[in-house]
Amino acid sequence: MRKEVEILGVPKNYGENQNHTILVAEMKVGVDLKDKDLDWVTRVGPRRPPKTVALPEDSGNMPRPVVVKFLRQSKRDQIPKVAKLVEKVVVKET
Repeated sequence: MRKEVEILGVPKNYGENQNHTILVAEMKVGVDLKDKDLDWVTRVGPRRPPKTVALPEDSGNMPRPVVVKFLRQSKRDQIPKVAKLVEKVVVKET
């Protein structure tokens, strides 16, 4: 758990490549990550049904959190430091 970070608010795209999504998101907040820095990436928590046109509020507003496990703790430690500088990114250390 010392090498994991939980990231909230990452939109869900069906057929997404989660590694690529995280690499792009971290690049946008200023962290230089490579695919070789990641051990695994997965969404956690119960699945939520997609929003329907009739009842758009029925499935909740937030997508499931993404948990990222890094191979090195030094890379993981960069994420919360940089994310605190960016208002729109919410990071919770696990």
